[in-house]
This record gives sequence, structure tokens and C-alpha cells, in this order.
Amino acid sequence: MHIAWMNTHGSLVGGAEHYVTMTARLFRGRTVRSTLLYDPNLPTSSPMLDAFDGAFPLVDIHTQIRDLKPDVVFAHQIRPASAQRLARLPVPVVNFLHDHFLFCLRETKYTTIGMQTCNRTVSASACYPCLGFVQRLPKFPGFRLRTISDVISAQEAHKQFSAIVVASQYMAEEAVAHGFDGARIHVVPLYAEAPTAKDSGRRDTAKVLYVGGVLRSKGVDVLLRSLRQTVLPVRLDIIGDGAWLTGARRFVDELGIQNRVNFLGRKPRHELHEYYRRATCLVVPSRWPEPFGLVGVEAMSHGTPVIATAVGGILEWLVPGQTGLAVPPNDPTALAAAIDHLVGNPALARVMGAYGRARHLERFLPEHHVERLLGIFTSCLQQGAPS
Repeated sequence: MHIAWMNTHGSLVGGAEHYVTMTARLFRGRTVRSTLLYDPNLPTSSPMLDAFDGAFPLVDIHTQIRDLKPDVVFAHQIRPASAQRLARLPVPVVNFLHDHFLFCLRETKYTTIGMQTCNRTVSASACYPCLGFVQRLPKFPGFRLRTISDVISAQEAHKQFSAIVVASQYMAEEAVAHGFDGARIHVVPLYAEAPTAKDSGRRDTAKVLYVGGVLRSKGVDVLLRSLRQTVLPVRLDIIGDGAWLTGARRFVDELGIQNRVNFLGRKPRHELHEYYRRATCLVVPSRWPEPFGLVGVEAMSHGTPVIATAVGGILEWLVPGQTGLAVPPNDPTALAAAIDHLVGNPALARVMGAYGRARHLERFLPEHHVERLLGIFTSCLQQGAPS
């Protein structure tokens, strides 16, 4: 089988690109050939391009697909104009929805005012009062407007694809609520590789871990507030960077918790494993409804329990009271109590970690994901491209 992967970026700029790279590598040795098409106006990196048998800048999608002759196109993080061109291809197109681009004007699925998790479908009455149509830009003029018609147009292009892949039932329900054909939507949970190094069983006392973007959407501000409310002397390692990193550092100073928070920046995957193994627990404090929340499964693979907000697809891998604890979003008091509960009960944390490791092995291994994808591609090939 020949798969033409399409992604705007040809470098490891985010979670979607890491997924594309790792999954393309997994297909090797399965009689699958992978070719990547990417935006030629953006930087590339060899760690991503080397995962493919061939990688080319996207110039003319129809001509390139005709010449490459793939069996299926697997699209990720594509722009609206590209989606419209892909919908007219004579080969099956499968699109992976990694985020809320099609379901929220501001793409974060929480309100501008009050920063409350949103569960409404896109509409003028829901989105315009939220001010979600105003999007910030790093360059002049500093913002752009995104309208309801922009979102509807993007949705209509995606609805013409042979299949839509999402990582959680939550995202499948979002798509159906926005008029997508449920028969074309496939839930394929994300995965984490089983750790190769043996867990020593030694955990740092009262060490809490956060891994991900340092963003308000990820609830990092809520986590910092909760740290001030914990009864136990909890220490926090923050691994990652993001647009709110400077603000987070200032907020730590304002809260007076400088001696309890370590900003460690990004870490390569082989180093990240050790932080998972040593933490008492991982915290996922998101206020945006996570399409899946892969860091939670990564922590579970290391026998590390997770405290997470009950939003989006999180409860599809987190079993509250068994593999960790669930708390409401935007509630630092509840989060502080949950952290104290796990940190103060190391035996409970170990039991939850063991359950988490078992759940990972049962449901979230790479081979589980790849086999389901191959089944979807094969089915699309048998049905042919939509007319």
C-alpha cells in the first residue's frame, strides 16, 4: 500500500507533526510505502522528513497525486484551500482531525470571556458574543477575523472525504453535532510505546509533573494557583514551552511559589521518560476540551497516575479512582485537594499507577493504532473515492 501523507509543516513544530512522524515510522516493515507532501514556504527538518520513503514540497496536488499514484491520501493539519482541492482528488482521502479547527472560531473551544470550557456547536448566537471571531496574530495588524461562513466552508470540504479519523469518541460526537456523516467517522485512540527501561520503583517525594504547552488553554494558570493551596509541600516540574511562558514565570513570582516550581523547557523523548518514572503523578489541568490528551497515556505507560480535568476525550483513557483522579476545569481548589490526596497516599498512587500501566498495555499500544488505521485504509480502497 502506498500512502501519501499531507501535512502543512515538514518539521516537528507540534503534536500533530510528532504523530505523523512516529506513525509513518511504524508503517515501515508492513509493506507500506509512505510519501510526505508539505508546504514549501515553511521550514523543514530531517527528523520528520527522514521518516518517509519520499518527501516533496506541495506544488500542484492534482499533478503530484497523478504522478505518485498513492492508494490513499492521509491528511493532517491542512489549510481550508488544500481541503477543497483534496476533496476533488480521484483517490480516497482520509483526514485526521487533531484539534477544534472545524468546531470553534478561535480553535480552542473555551470562551474568550471567563475562559470556560465550551460544549456548543458553531453558530452566530454562540460564537460572536464570545468574541471568538477575533484571532491574534504575531505580525501586523496583530489580529484577523474568522467568520462562521469560513468554518462552514471548511467543514463542507472535509465532509466530502472518504473517512475522518479522530482520537476519541468525544471528537466523533463533535463532528456528528456539526453535520458530519457518522458512518465515515472512525475513532482510533492515540498510543504510547511501552517503555524499554525497567522502572526502578523510586519516586521523588511530592514531585508533580506537567508536560505540554505552557498555555492558558492547557490550564497552567489553574495548576499554579492550585500549588499555592496545597497543604503538602508539593514541587512542580513544568516541561514544555509556549506563548504564556513569560506570563507563567511572572505569575509564579506573584504567587510567591518560586522555590516550588521548575521550568525545564522542552525535553527530548528519551529524557522525558525519566521524568515520568520519577514523578508522583502527572497533572493535566486543561480547560480546553482535549481531543485526546496523549501525555496522560504516556504517563500511564510508566506506571504514573494522572490527575486531569474531566473535559473532552480525557475520560476515555483516565478511569477516575482507578488510574488517577478527575477534577472540574478552572477549579484550583479541587485540583489542590486531588494533588494532596495522591501525594499524601503513596501506596494509593502506586496502585493507581499499576492500573494505568495495565490499561495502557491493553488499549494504547502502537500496534493497536496502526492495525486500525490499516483497516480504515483498506476499507476506503475497496469503496473507492466518493463520487
